[in-house]
Amino acid sequence: MTETGYRCSPNVARIFQNREPEEFLELFDTGIVILAPPDGGDIAPPPPPMPSGDKMGSAHLEEQQPGLSAGKSDAISPKTESAMRFWRRMFHIRGASETLSRTHEVPCECSSLNSTDAFVVQETTSKFFIWYGALCSKIERTRAARAAVHIYSNLTEREDEEEEEEEIDLDRVFITVHEGKEPDRFWEAVGGKGNYTKFEASDTDQIANERLQNPILFEITLNRHYLMPRPILDYTSEDLHDSGVYMLDLHMWLFVWIGRRASERLVDGSMELAKAVVADRKGSKVVAVQAGKEPPEFTHAFLGWHEVRPFCDPYAKRAEKLAELGVVGRVLDVVPEDVQILREKRCKKEKKYRMNLTTGASTHYM
Repeated sequence: MTETGYRCSPNVARIFQNREPEEFLELFDTGIVILAPPDGGDIAPPPPPMPSGDKMGSAHLEEQQPGLSAGKSDAISPKTESAMRFWRRMFHIRGASETLSRTHEVPCECSSLNSTDAFVVQETTSKFFIWYGALCSKIERTRAARAAVHIYSNLTEREDEEEEEEEIDLDRVFITVHEGKEPDRFWEAVGGKGNYTKFEASDTDQIANERLQNPILFEITLNRHYLMPRPILDYTSEDLHDSGVYMLDLHMWLFVWIGRRASERLVDGSMELAKAVVADRKGSKVVAVQAGKEPPEFTHAFLGWHEVRPFCDPYAKRAEKLAELGVVGRVLDVVPEDVQILREKRCKKEKKYRMNLTTGASTHYM
């Protein structure tokens, strides 16, 4: 509060998503969970896990609603139908500290996983998997467990309202899964086993492990013929601009992201700088990434990755639309007769005014 005379006026601060300051995040003990948009947005909600002919799936459906697995579609209660909206959801947890940790909902599929972070997979309204990657930090493990309890308690619509009054049976609701030791039911919850971004922890190079857990993004700019790398803290995919060049440092990989409108001089200088950085690193390599063709190893470093849209000049777009309508050509080629007469009169007045200035005559000019 700010004191103004005898009154107190509050200071209002505008906070944007993924730009929350630490003072704001400290207000939430369980952290912030960013859900997918109601209309789906970039996340396509997968269908509920209802495999036909699968014993585990049939048992699971029988547990949710008796008679459903036997093919009785009319046995679905309104509460069960509403609860099915919360089946098969995945949440990505990342953070460098207890406070600066965020949870984003991502597509519930195997390709969303990566070895450096923790994930919460909600199979049903009462069954959660907490998946720990091989390089997941202790902070992310703690935050993942808290996020799972928070999602179960506050962001899930359960069929039996009496469950809210009972104490949570952690062993029944939450199952801890470590990378490489996943049960078959976990892979069924994420739509089947497949490929995802895997990293192996180094036994000798601790710096490489820390850099994989916490990558660093640099913006490369030209200032008086010198390259200026600027680190971006708490970066997101929104920091990538279509006219810039950026370096993402994962120690073993140094990605050089090149925008569609980046200058050739900036690109060449950034590539030379990247090669100089990895010269003293054993086993590191430089990878050039074109905008719109990012590999999974690059996108996994961004929490809630969104594709960088190409820059669209509004004036050029408007000119194209006018050209399609034929407005531009008509204005330039065909001048109305009355407009032409007005132009000629204006030119005669200007010419007469200039002549009077040279002769010294005083003539009122309109």
